[in-house]
Amino acid sequence: YYKGLRDDPDRLVKIFDSLKPVYVEGTRRISGYRLGIEGEADFFKSVGLNEGDVVRSVNSMQMTSRNRAEYFISEFVADRANAFVLEVDRDGKAEKQIYHVR
Repeated sequence: YYKGLRDDPDRLVKIFDSLKPVYVEGTRRISGYRLGIEGEADFFKSVGLNEGDVVRSVNSMQMTSRNRAEYFISEFVADRANAFVLEVDRDGKAEKQIYHVR
């Protein structure tokens, strides 16, 4: 799967484009990323994310910039990470999810 994503940049772009910034009201500060699936639905399903979920942090790092979000996706695609702990808002409730890469 990793190799397929690395070899097809358009697929990888769809993962990035599926994560939309959520701004703190009245500011340009990002407080997380809302999932609006534009591609690779199986990828998001496999990590336990649903359409509309808001990812607030990954491995205790707050998702407050595109660079941070891109870093974790790139670590996954490069097969350099074996686990991710996601803090997600789903239907108005905070959840912690653990994803182990196999």
